[in-house]
Amino acid sequence: PPLRVEQAYRLIPDVEALAPLRALLLASSRQDHQDVWASSGPYLTVGKRLVYPAEMARRMPEVLDRERQHLALLYGAVVTALEAEQRGDTAAAVIALLEAGNKEEISGRPGQARAWYDAALGLSEGLSNRLPELGVLNRLGSLELEVGHYAAAARHYQRGLALAEAAQATGEAADACQGLGAVAMAEGNFYGAQAWYQRGLQLAERNGDPLRTARVQ
Repeated sequence: PPLRVEQAYRLIPDVEALAPLRALLLASSRQDHQDVWASSGPYLTVGKRLVYPAEMARRMPEVLDRERQHLALLYGAVVTALEAEQRGDTAAAVIALLEAGNKEEISGRPGQARAWYDAALGLSEGLSNRLPELGVLNRLGSLELEVGHYAAAARHYQRGLALAEAAQATGEAADACQGLGAVAMAEGNFYGAQAWYQRGLQLAERNGDPLRTARVQ
């Protein structure tokens, strides 16, 4: 007989390396037709779905291949960053680390993404050009906002805004204001959000940037 998803989950430790396997378990599960037509049918949780280990085994090579490709991209990003640093182009190394973090974020690994972004931030802080650091702070703010760490998100955006204003980077300052508006919205502070969005709109318009202006609007 098949297992319930809740049974199977107990056998798969909740660690980053097994996240794809846990996702495969969910993707391989199916409804129990007997339960669907029972009185409890409308109230069934995901844990009550059925999973067949043989079905997971059949689809596992596909998952492993996808994970190998993902690791190859991450390792490639490291090599790209090392080569950029070797030729003295630290800004390009920061971009490579950011791209790796973005891949992890898209893959649903916010903790891993944060590690890449933190490495990029440490590298960017030594640059005289502040734009790479502003890009990293924006990514960190967005990540923390996504996972519900509003105070941390606000700190990154506030720091980015201060740096952008000091560097007279009007467009990046507009991005930081937009991020702070999003944090205020998430916290239910609608008046504060409106103020931040209005400030970001003014900065975007002053910068003559129609894309940023539309985004803030």
